[in-house]
Amino acid sequence: MPADHYSAFVKEAFIDPIRSVLIIDDDYPTYEEILAGDAPPEGAENLGDAKQWRKNPEPILKVIRGFRSSKPPLLVDIHDGSNVNADADVATAAHLHQSDFLILDFQLDRSRTDDGSQAITIIRQLARNDHFNLVLVHTQTDLDVVFEQVCLAMLTKPVDRQIDDEAASKLIDEDADDVRPGLGDEILASIGRTEYLASRYEPRTYAGRAFSAEPPFGRFKSLIDEANFKGRNVKLVLDYVMERTGQKLAEQMADFDSPVPQRSNGAIKWLKTGTVFVAFCRKADSEDLTAEMLKALNDWRPPPSRLYLAKLRAEMDDQGMVAQDLALGHKHALAHWYDRLLKADARERQSRVAESVQRHSDELIAAILPNVIHFADRLAQAEVASGEINGLTVKHFGVDLANEDQKRKALLEHNAFVCSKPSFGWHLTTGHVFTLDGGHWICLSPACDTVPSQLTNLQKESFGPRLPFAAVRLNRLSGRPIPEDINSNRYVYLRIDGEITCFGFDPNPGSAPYWRTLYAENEGELKDWSFEVLVTAVEGEQLVFRKASATVVSQLRYEYALNLIQRLGISMTRIGLDFAGFGGAPE
Repeated sequence: MPADHYSAFVKEAFIDPIRSVLIIDDDYPTYEEILAGDAPPEGAENLGDAKQWRKNPEPILKVIRGFRSSKPPLLVDIHDGSNVNADADVATAAHLHQSDFLILDFQLDRSRTDDGSQAITIIRQLARNDHFNLVLVHTQTDLDVVFEQVCLAMLTKPVDRQIDDEAASKLIDEDADDVRPGLGDEILASIGRTEYLASRYEPRTYAGRAFSAEPPFGRFKSLIDEANFKGRNVKLVLDYVMERTGQKLAEQMADFDSPVPQRSNGAIKWLKTGTVFVAFCRKADSEDLTAEMLKALNDWRPPPSRLYLAKLRAEMDDQGMVAQDLALGHKHALAHWYDRLLKADARERQSRVAESVQRHSDELIAAILPNVIHFADRLAQAEVASGEINGLTVKHFGVDLANEDQKRKALLEHNAFVCSKPSFGWHLTTGHVFTLDGGHWICLSPACDTVPSQLTNLQKESFGPRLPFAAVRLNRLSGRPIPEDINSNRYVYLRIDGEITCFGFDPNPGSAPYWRTLYAENEGELKDWSFEVLVTAVEGEQLVFRKASATVVSQLRYEYALNLIQRLGISMTRIGLDFAGFGGAPE
């Protein structure tokens, strides 16, 4: 297997599904210009005359032919960016998600040299929609400058940090200038856009790199050494100068909140947010723009899991209609589901709708999965054949499973994933884990007994608008344990507020779980994942009810909840035997 075996699967997942290309470049011909002949299109006087394609169409023709000669040939549309501005950006960018691949010129306004504000507007819009976009910034401008401008534009404006400005100013304005006049100004100037970007994109490592004079902090470190700053003063000056630089650059940053994107650190330039992957290349370097995008994707090296999902998305686009026909083949069952949905009352309809959509989606996914499974299997075979099995988890995921702490975290995440899922539903149901009186409880009544519309008349007469349900208190295990008897059916793993916690179903091996019958108000309907519950309590010699608030924080997958229901049933029906031990009396 060749060394670039992984690239073939990246191409299959991200490049092969491309069917259409949109080019936004003010130097490309538009259909309007071509059809108008020598006359520029209405509202764009002299724009056509300024375009270089009229004098030398060959470079653009090669790019278009490259897309047309691919298999399958790609649909190509061209937009010259003439109406992309701050006021119209939303309307213009709204259609961009309809193309699979966007070629974007950085300087869309030829009257403003090296100005990429319009291109940045488009990238920001794409980053804020829900469709995943591949974008190649194609430019004649210096690539390092373009890359830094886009990286800066995708950052959220900085938050002021608590820095001793007075002490830092004294070090720079007085102490440094005492060593050599002008040294303080040079220290301030040594932290610019490049260094600031390093601090935002690599916040954990940039300070260490600065103290060690690693690029791009060589100039800063040499000046700090010349000023003879030591210890805490070095960090204070670094933070202060970085803060000042961030304030100067803030107007070029985004107004919306978003996580810091990923970006490359090498010669191949790329940037990735949640919904857009941006590659960069110079117009003079390549005419095969698909190859340039693949080169950037390979440098990013998406992990196998992302390839699986990209392949699934591609199969959905490619085979979706066929899969739909297969999913819709059981018309009698479909009619039955729809009839039940229509005849349900307003509250029950919520469950029926969710149930119906889930069944339809299961059928749809089942028809698509075989190709994705085959893709994953071929990838695994290629990885094994490459002879690089050891260390692949580090290369793909940055996770070293030979490290005990990372291995433990991997097992915890696995256990939480197979055991639990994000909370779902509009009413309390089997497997919902909720907090009550400082503890964690789980609803273990059968699912059919928790549906409000299925409560019997006898239940309504006995309990009114309340849902009686069986709840077991879970016992939180301290630390991040993975017990030796992990498969003893005693444990569940839940992700709560981003943390994975292990809970025991019973306090100790062989002991009975602590369970109670609780009564959910309003038939267990959830509002913002909370509900009111009646809990029994003792006041003096009287058994009374008190009202408490409960909040759903997680949910077990149904098969795991069913296992606990079975364990609870066994505990409730256990038979006490009359055997005697050496102690004499029956236990």
